[in-house]
Amino acid sequence: LAETRMTVARPDAKVPLLERIYRVRSYATARPGGAEALETLAQYLGGDQTALLYRVLVEQKKLASDVGAYYDGWRRDAAEFILYAVPRPGVTLETLEKAMDAVLKGAAAANPNAADLARAKTQLVASALYRRDSQTEMAQAYGQALMVGLTVFDVNAWPDRIRSVPAAAVRAAAAGLDRRDAVTGYLVPGSGK
Repeated sequence: LAETRMTVARPDAKVPLLERIYRVRSYATARPGGAEALETLAQYLGGDQTALLYRVLVEQKKLASDVGAYYDGWRRDAAEFILYAVPRPGVTLETLEKAMDAVLKGAAAANPNAADLARAKTQLVASALYRRDSQTEMAQAYGQALMVGLTVFDVNAWPDRIRSVPAAAVRAAAAGLDRRDAVTGYLVPGSGK
């Protein structure tokens, strides 16, 4: 296996974009706790402006104007773990990609900071609990889980499963992201010729 890379030039693209999509296990196929670790890793790395990628690449190194990560694990088969970044003017996608990879390598080498991990878990659990305030959102959560082979119990237990994800599992999830099982794409403004 080898990493897949692609560059797409589009005249309607206003800013360049780096995106990497890893093929990973889903909630339906992962070992117990594996999907929850990936979900927590995504929040820890790139869930919002308090996340690690944002703090390092946007605030400290000033290489990006936006970054993020998310886990799309509600699938029957393979799921996706996605990282994305928008470079600041004058920063190349290659430079930004190297810096993003360095942050990811650090996440794979050491357990996350306890306060940052606790914040990521709290954000995920709060999001799930707020979702229950809406009948539509609640129905979607149950329907989504049932469609991929999970149960009502799985939906109800999800907040507790997120709370119980250990730091070592988040580190292991980061270490398990394999670029040979990923597609890295560059979107650049241009004619595409």
